[in-house]
Parts: sequence; C-alpha cells; structure tokens
Amino acid sequence: MVANREQLQEILKKANQHARKQAKESGASIYYIKDNKRVREDANGNKFEIIYDATGKHMSSNIMNKQKPVMTVFAGTNGAGKSTLSMQMRTC
Repeated sequence: MVANREQLQEILKKANQHARKQAKESGASIYYIKDNKRVREDANGNKFEIIYDATGKHMSSNIMNKQKPVMTVFAGTNGAGKSTLSMQMRTC
C-alpha cells in the first residue's frame, strides 16, 4: 500500500500526539524547534526557550509563556450600553 501525502501527514500527526502523551504521562520534557527557537516543554506544558551564552553555558528562559496583550472591542448601536459596560470593565 502506498500512502498519499494526506495519509502520511495524518500518520505523523498521530505519532506526534502519541509521543507527547507518553512524555507527559512519564513526566518527561519534549524538545522541538518553533519559530527558529529551541524549545523545551515540560510535562505541565510550561515552555522554555533554550539559550546558550557566548561561552556556551546553557540557560533556559521561561519567556515562552508570557501573557499576550488583549484588546476588547465593544460594538453596538447608540444607546446599547457600550460606555457603561466599558466603564464597569475598567473597575474589574
């Protein structure tokens, strides 16, 4: 049987999911490259960028989990309560 591209991608996806599940269950970290950064993800899902300084000393930085900015937009007709709602949200 010759698998086509889509079948091979599905096999790879399932293998990836299985490996991640096994690593998590055993408490092991997984390592991969994302956006040209070396990443270590621990069993709890915390992500660390793996960095080496100029002398080759290993350093890990938990900068991968920084909270991303959030923007909330209130849309509606005049008199719908957008201003009231946005003022109440600021006090939370």
